[in-house]
Amino acid sequence: GTDCGDIAQQVMIKNFKLIAYYLYQKYIARCCELEVNIPSSFRIEYDTLMNDKVEWINNVDILPNDLLVLFDDVCLEMFKLMEHSLARFKRSDEYKQLLATINSV
Repeated sequence: GTDCGDIAQQVMIKNFKLIAYYLYQKYIARCCELEVNIPSSFRIEYDTLMNDKVEWINNVDILPNDLLVLFDDVCLEMFKLMEHSLARFKRSDEYKQLLATINSV
């Protein structure tokens, strides 16, 4: 039989998958509320994996360790984009003016 610990772990994993699904719906799904800028290959991969909520939640091939790193590629992509924006900002006249103001105080 299945003991209570196994059932509790299965419920916990399904809850984490549900949270991951909501993150996908909010940030990754096409035309979502806060769609992040990621390569289309990433989006296709997530769409394939998570587009069907029930199928995603019941997918036994997704292990707890998979959930830990599920959005790492998206986070890394966002970090890269922020680095590019920061580099552009540091070359801007606004940044130079800000530095001049700070240094004159």
